[in-house]
Amino acid sequence: MPLIAFTNTKDHTVYMGNKSIAPGETREVEKTLLPSFKAQKPAPAEPENPLVELLMGNVKSVLDALETLSDEDLVVLQELEDEAENPRKGILEGLLTETLRRADLGSTE
Repeated sequence: MPLIAFTNTKDHTVYMGNKSIAPGETREVEKTLLPSFKAQKPAPAEPENPLVELLMGNVKSVLDALETLSDEDLVVLQELEDEAENPRKGILEGLLTETLRRADLGSTE
């Protein structure tokens, strides 16, 4: 941490961290210890991928959401589940079933 010169303008001793500063004395202290220090707000986190959040749920919740997803989302979901540490057979089968169902619907139109 950068050190900043601090002068005690009070009538009594001021304590900054592990330093005591007598009235009228100037000492170098960490910037974060100053009374006027304001911590910087953390940068806003990037929005999470909703498909990753979906895969955090149980198999039933994922399978229930498959009909609402686009074809591109199904492909991404398939890739995410394939890359998972423990891919779940039920989700992979559900993705295949949904893809085949959509292919059948496309061929009848």
